[in-house]
Amino acid sequence: MPAHHLALTHVKWAANIVDTSGILDKVCIWERDDRKYRGGRPTSLNVRATLIAWLIVAFEQQPLYSMRVAEVLSVRMTPEAALIMGAPVDYATAKYADMQNRVERATNRLLEVMDYKPLPNRQRRLLKGELPAVLEDREMRADELEDKRLRMFRFANDLLHAQYDSLPESAKTHELSLTIDATFLAAPSHGMSKEQKDRRRDDQTLPLDPDAGWYYREYDQRDSWDGTETHAKKVGYGYEAELAVLVSNDPDHRESVPHIIVGFNFHRPSKAWNFHAREVFDDILAWGHGFGYVIGDQAYLPNANPEMLQNPLRDAGAMLSMRYPIGSSVASKGEGVKQAIAHGAFMLEGRWMCPATPMTHRDIMVRYNKAVQDDKKNPKLTKAMREEREVSHRQRRYAQLQERAKWELGQKDKQANGNLVMTCPASGSNRHLDCPLKQNEPAPKNGVDLMPVVNVPKMPGDICTNKNSVTFEAELGAKYRQHHRYGTAEWDDMHTYGRQTIESFNRSLKRSDNSLHDSTNRRLRGEASQAFLTILGVVAQNGRNIYKWLDEEYDQTRPAEAPRRRQKRTNHLAPVKRTARTKKKPSRDLSASRRARYGLIPA
Repeated sequence: MPAHHLALTHVKWAANIVDTSGILDKVCIWERDDRKYRGGRPTSLNVRATLIAWLIVAFEQQPLYSMRVAEVLSVRMTPEAALIMGAPVDYATAKYADMQNRVERATNRLLEVMDYKPLPNRQRRLLKGELPAVLEDREMRADELEDKRLRMFRFANDLLHAQYDSLPESAKTHELSLTIDATFLAAPSHGMSKEQKDRRRDDQTLPLDPDAGWYYREYDQRDSWDGTETHAKKVGYGYEAELAVLVSNDPDHRESVPHIIVGFNFHRPSKAWNFHAREVFDDILAWGHGFGYVIGDQAYLPNANPEMLQNPLRDAGAMLSMRYPIGSSVASKGEGVKQAIAHGAFMLEGRWMCPATPMTHRDIMVRYNKAVQDDKKNPKLTKAMREEREVSHRQRRYAQLQERAKWELGQKDKQANGNLVMTCPASGSNRHLDCPLKQNEPAPKNGVDLMPVVNVPKMPGDICTNKNSVTFEAELGAKYRQHHRYGTAEWDDMHTYGRQTIESFNRSLKRSDNSLHDSTNRRLRGEASQAFLTILGVVAQNGRNIYKWLDEEYDQTRPAEAPRRRQKRTNHLAPVKRTARTKKKPSRDLSASRRARYGLIPA
């Protein structure tokens, strides 16, 4: 059992989040809308005190049990804590068993207004013969249950928004840079395969969590935070949480913001994850924010339907960052492969290219990956030698990509409907190429030496024959377009930073000292109940991250900046390895009053 008395800082932190989120008013409205009868006597434990107690348990990294919440409200209660929570002081003298019953009833009332996948009985397993009736009932109540799912979504994200709004003003910007990913959370029960379910008789039981699903991954994944290849194999039965993590608009000043979750969704594994990610992004827009960078792994970018993610995000001003599959993988249209063809040009790694682009410029990333892999397989090389050679390979890659940029089509304009007005790289005064198809062009600016076009297309398209420009429809190559040139130092900086941040947060949620680490710490049944417990753990981890950031890195004299939208004309050849970042201390320590104002407490 934890320390007898509650820490007032913990109580104030939890109360601040609950009160500033505005969720209590929404819960009251939802209860009123769902009420089918006049009602009886007032509840003995209100929603506010219940939520505060649950958050305290999550922040203290205890198992998320109702018995722990009952301890907070009874044996650990103090008069000062009771005053903040709005709970009767006599709770401290209440019988422990009675308080646990109150907590369970209060929690069930709260979950009932957000339970979008109800079960007829949560005290026992569902029989196979009962499942058809449950599914039929859900289908008949589809609209009602969808409303409840959106209530759970609103409940979770209002708590997260309250945490972001509590940050110092100098750390907040209108345009948020985000990295999106899903993390798997095992259900507190064993699963059952489809074949096993089919063999069950109608009087035999199904898994304790019938709405959970199987999570299965077995592939060569090259989208880890550092870009290395890993062979992943993981199987589990449970749910996935969609998480949008806040990152800095400037990867060179990562300490300008705390890395916290600002968007959350919950679903079965591998089920409509792009739809759920879209809901998160739409909610952030409705919150009043815009987008800076948006970074995702290959499941989202580029593999999503562009009408679901890429196009709406671009329309909202997002600068996308993605990694393409390696050319030899099952996934098509990756590195070194033509991703789209239009008007005589082709798209290569997110950029529209001249049709005469030499092959030596097309397979730069393919050759780089082969060189790195050959070094890994070479037994004569030590680890230090491999790292040194990888630096050399990467610097060569940067230089080659800088040369390839001369073969890119120039973007003259972007129309309101998203169409791109593109120009040939051998036309105009900004040209870099000398092409026989482009005669009588003006002299290049600053006396640039022009590169001769050798492989002139035999059947040139509009980009070669039009005198001025060609309009590329917005949907052409929409799946693959991104802000930075793929593989350059700028791309490396931002994409690696974003992927590193989300993977780090996912690991922190599942550390052995975290409430979400073990599925047995989350014993409430049903998808809505698991979503409720998961968001408690996420909010608690956010709180710890914010305090650590305030204590070690926040500098109020250096506010967070808006994203830089203009790309550099040339790619800098930055060193691959970063020097270790020394943690900045604030220009002056935050006072106790300011910490209380922000609702932040030590871990």
